[in-house]
Amino acid sequence: MACRNENVQLIVSSPIGDICIVSCTSGLHSVSRMNANFAPQENIPVVIKSGLSHEELWPPVADAVKWLRIYFHRPKEIENAIRPALCATLIA
Repeated sequence: MACRNENVQLIVSSPIGDICIVSCTSGLHSVSRMNANFAPQENIPVVIKSGLSHEELWPPVADAVKWLRIYFHRPKEIENAIRPALCATLIA
């Protein structure tokens, strides 16, 4: 079944290069690394580079950005981090 909701694409920076997040209002469709060639840099923060502003983020996208920040910069907290929802069309 194909998703009929509006989709957005967001690019965030990360210690492993830029990450593309594609989501609808119901949940994530994909999370993928954009840079095939990169040099990991632990000090790079997870920040939105393009796409929606923080005020416009749909809950699944906001949760994904928060999860990535915890994963890369506070890994001891990852067990308690909210996992972003997946779009039901990916699960069906």
